[in-house]
Amino acid sequence: MMEREGGVLDWSRSHHSPLKNNKLGLVDFTMSSEKRKGSHPLVLEAKDSNGRTSTVTIQPTNSCKLLGVVIDQSLRWNKHQELMHTRAVKWTSLFLRIHRAFHGLPIRSGRQLFNSVAIPRITYAADIWYTPLYTKPDSACRMGSVAITKKLQAIQRRAAIGITGAIRTTAGDTLDAHLNMLPIKETLRLTCQKAVARLASLPATHPLSKFVKRASRGLLQRHNAPLHCIFHSIDSKVDDLETITPASRNPNATNPFTISIEESRMLAKEVDNNSNGNNEQVVAYTDGSGMEGMIGAGAVLYRDGVRIRSARFLLGEDTEHMVHKGELVGIALGVQLAKMERIIIPRIKISLDNQAAIQGMENVSAKAGQHIIHKIHRAIDELRNNQKRRQELVEASDDETRINRSTQITLTWVPGHEGIEGNEAADKEAKKAITDGSSTAATLPPWTKDTLPQNISALRQELKLAARKSAHDKWKSSAQYDRTRPIDKTMPSNKYLQITDELTRAEAAALIQLRTGHIGLNKHLNRINR
Repeated sequence: MMEREGGVLDWSRSHHSPLKNNKLGLVDFTMSSEKRKGSHPLVLEAKDSNGRTSTVTIQPTNSCKLLGVVIDQSLRWNKHQELMHTRAVKWTSLFLRIHRAFHGLPIRSGRQLFNSVAIPRITYAADIWYTPLYTKPDSACRMGSVAITKKLQAIQRRAAIGITGAIRTTAGDTLDAHLNMLPIKETLRLTCQKAVARLASLPATHPLSKFVKRASRGLLQRHNAPLHCIFHSIDSKVDDLETITPASRNPNATNPFTISIEESRMLAKEVDNNSNGNNEQVVAYTDGSGMEGMIGAGAVLYRDGVRIRSARFLLGEDTEHMVHKGELVGIALGVQLAKMERIIIPRIKISLDNQAAIQGMENVSAKAGQHIIHKIHRAIDELRNNQKRRQELVEASDDETRINRSTQITLTWVPGHEGIEGNEAADKEAKKAITDGSSTAATLPPWTKDTLPQNISALRQELKLAARKSAHDKWKSSAQYDRTRPIDKTMPSNKYLQITDELTRAEAAALIQLRTGHIGLNKHLNRINR
């Protein structure tokens, strides 16, 4: 791979990008300690631009770093865990310099700093080096990365003490509940589960696709890879997850529609009222709605200000779909209603009250709902082509009366709950889809006959809720729960943060000490032999 024709060394020479020998690493990956001792150096012969040959010797090492992850010979990730723990301890020491019991950053700011700086550093590449904790059915012993979890939990406890100004004897789970922070094991588990969702949404053409499918079948009896471990940590089904393609469209391609988002709600309402009086324009109002744990979409078509037809579609439960996805399906329903028109339409306007859905239609990037946006683009192209064929069939003796204009399609934002007739009608249709089900198949796009895949954003939201529930259940079983429940029944929540927003640093420190019972009074000092 290095010395062959067209290999790494040839590429380095032809692209005038010389390799740094000290950045090359040689690791003999093996579980056998005997084979590790027998590792031999690698000798490379490289030619420079003048044709002279030079010899480079790379000595074998026990580990090397690749993209910030330390890879050891046995692939147990112990080296990286040690490095990450060392960095976390160092960062926490620096973090505590700006947090003292009676002076320093406010509690909310300290929590935000920890979540935005420390947590990303700790969870970086956790889906590779971390195995979420679990217990076997026939054993109460915890399995997974138990040792590093305990070390990181101690670091988070130390940071929480600095953030709140609590005494060092305060229990870590109490501080996590006051700050509404997830325990570190739940944070790492959630990181791995999000990686599972991302991997499960890869297209079949991706190099990792076949390995992901193998890992999703379950754990092996021996030698489980990190993929097997993270897929074992998730309880939700990912087989029917939507596919997200990284590069699915020519970046230079133009959209077959334009968008219009006014600066204010009043101006948008005025523009909508003016457009209804235009006799040459067809307006389709669309909407998506969530109610009773279900997601629905609706669309209503108006011509010359008169309601012509409507359509509605029930997506499914809100654990598999999002309201944003319902908004996209509503746009698809509006396009389908416009395609049912048998007349020539110079201008078609699709109005909805969700700016995120409108702006998302412009950029078909790797994001949730990508497959629906693709379908909408194709449907709009078909609509424009149908209108073009109808225009070509118009026969006129005078060239001036011949229609040569292409149909203009505009996605427009209208303010919701402002009494706009079309928007209110579309909202009723979306809610009606939840209560009465979808409309007839003749008014729906053909692809709605198949079950819609699960939305990756809905899966991530479900995973977050499950992590919160697990942390809450763990807190209820804590020895500190009975003591703090009479003080605050809502924990873990943001209520304590809201209270301390109005307090000084010294007052907030005294409050946390009083709430936890760990305070410099005689009763507590006697309990800790001080």
